[in-house]
Parts: sequence; structure tokens; C-alpha cells
Amino acid sequence: MLHSYTMLNKLTLSLTFLSVLFAACRKRPPLPLPAAADLVIEIDNNYISNDNADSAYVWWTSNGKRVQKNLTKGAGKFFISLDSFTTAAAIVEIRLYTSKLINSHRSMYVKKITKPVHTKTSIVIKTPAAVTDMNWVPRVFMRDGGVGVIAVMGIRPEDTFLGLYNVADKWIDLTIEKIYYKGLSTVAGKLWTCNGAHCIIPNGMYENEIYFASVQQQLAGKEYNHLEQLFMFGDGNFQNGWRVLSFTYDFN
Repeated sequence: MLHSYTMLNKLTLSLTFLSVLFAACRKRPPLPLPAAADLVIEIDNNYISNDNADSAYVWWTSNGKRVQKNLTKGAGKFFISLDSFTTAAAIVEIRLYTSKLINSHRSMYVKKITKPVHTKTSIVIKTPAAVTDMNWVPRVFMRDGGVGVIAVMGIRPEDTFLGLYNVADKWIDLTIEKIYYKGLSTVAGKLWTCNGAHCIIPNGMYENEIYFASVQQQLAGKEYNHLEQLFMFGDGNFQNGWRVLSFTYDFN
């Protein structure tokens, strides 16, 4: 009898222990998944608001080809997973398009960053606080509302970029000009013209990072307070005239 009682007691204790252990295991919360790491462009709603921050993308060149990835717009930010940069080049460029006007023209802002490598936490970058914010490079976005041709140029002398977009094959008479002034006096500038079928822009898109490099060199050590930029294009028939995109800016 005593032996049977002892065995029964041990069995009861064993079952009780297993019940407690099982209950404890059931109550243990699951391990949290690692948080996704993103590149985040945070809209601060001061200079750039959520309403006039239109779109953003990152791009780089890989094996001679352009790779572009769009950022998703959320509440007060643009974002993209850092996993998207696995095959990126060493330097990645961010382009932020806005409807923030600079002298009646939309503006875009550019920032180059080093490719994120083995980054476990999100990278947060604030939108520009002003056109003079040195963390971003401002460019003016000039668009012909009638035919959709776009010219993008830098404002600062050190930004020697020129971009032409949606330029149809019919536009074979092209003029580009960029001039910096001190008062009414020309300090530095560059003029380029091209006329004829050899001036057709392949696929209607042209980008050059150093087109206005000579203008920056001309400005070295000189004072300036005004900028004028011009893109004039026509179909080669002088009777049809030219279409003109222009931009002026005063430096404070």
C-alpha cells in the first residue's frame, strides 16, 4: 500500500510539474522580428512641406547602366529599404522633387551619400531647411507646359549640372546659356548653340555633370549677385521661332 501511494504521489508531482512548465512555455512571448532598416527622408514641414514634397528616388550607375529606385511616400517622409542598395555603387544620389517654387519655377534638391554597408538601423535625412541649406544642392526645374520639354540647372556655381528631358527629335535648334552678374556687369558665363540633325538628343534625355565647370573656374575670386539661365529650342524653321525656358536668381 505504501509503495503504491508513493508511486501515485510521484506521478501526481510529475504531472503537476509538466503542467506548470507547459503553461510557462505558452505564456512566453515570441521573439520580436528585427526591425526593417530604411533610408528615410524626413519632411520637416518648415521650408519643404508634406504637400509640396512631390517625389524622390535614388540612382547610381552599375556596369555602365543607370539604376533607379523610387522612394515610397508615407506620413511626413519618403523611405526605401536599405536592402535595395545591395548592388549599389559606392556613391548613391538622392533626388527630391518638389513643387516649392523658386522665382516661379519648381525646385529639386540633390544629395549624394555613401552606399550603406552592413547597416542595421535606419538612416534618417531631413529635407532642406532653405535653398541655402548646404546639406542639399538646389536645382531649378524649368518646364515648357506646352510641349513638356524640361531643363534642369544648378543655381550654385559649384553645381555644374545640366539636364535636358523630353526633348523630341524635332527640336534640332538648341541654345543654352548661363551667366553670373555683378550688378549689370557680366562676371562669368557660357553659351552653347547647336543646329541641325546632329543635335538630336538620343531618347530625349541628356545629363552632364560638368557642363558648366568652366563657369565655376571663371568665377574664382570674383564677386557676383545675380544669375540668369536660358534654354532656347526650335525646330530649325526660323519662321516658327523658338520656345524659351528662363530663370533668374538673386544671391543675398
